[in-house]
Amino acid sequence: MQSIFSFMLEVIHLKTVLVSSYKNNLLIEVTLIKTEYTYNKSDSDISFR
Repeated sequence: MQSIFSFMLEVIHLKTVLVSSYKNNLLIEVTLIKTEYTYNKSDSDISFR
């Protein structure tokens, strides 16, 4: 019984870690895209003038 419980805890912990790392990766990706977009925008602004 104890081993099953600890196994469940381990699985839950793994899922939590996976989800949080996925969210972090998503956040990094979104930030990168925003930065790239802003950079491209400012770049085109500079060439416009």
